[in-house]
Amino acid sequence: MLKKTSINKIKQSVPDWCFFDETINPENYYANVKKIGFTGVEMVSADRRDAARNAGLELVNNGASGMQLGLNDLNNHQQLIPEICRTIEEAKRDKISQVIIFSGNANGQSKRDG
Repeated sequence: MLKKTSINKIKQSVPDWCFFDETINPENYYANVKKIGFTGVEMVSADRRDAARNAGLELVNNGASGMQLGLNDLNNHQQLIPEICRTIEEAKRDKISQVIIFSGNANGQSKRDG
């Protein structure tokens, strides 16, 4: 049986890109995210970071380019690497300790080639 105190040590975050709805008030959204027990949010756009922090949430990471067209295709490197470097600098400036980089969609490419 879990001790009641052990539950309080679990830290969970929610990815912003798949749940935040542009039609709602960011302050209310993040207050509700905190209220239901999340401690952090992921990949929050720069214009909403203050609202998330003001609600008491940690900005867990910053999302870099490459979700659709990613580093798995060498043809994308010339475009993506400078964008990823800018994302890392932005994360540093905004005191976000991690950057998440996606490999990209396969688009018919084999796993070995990717």
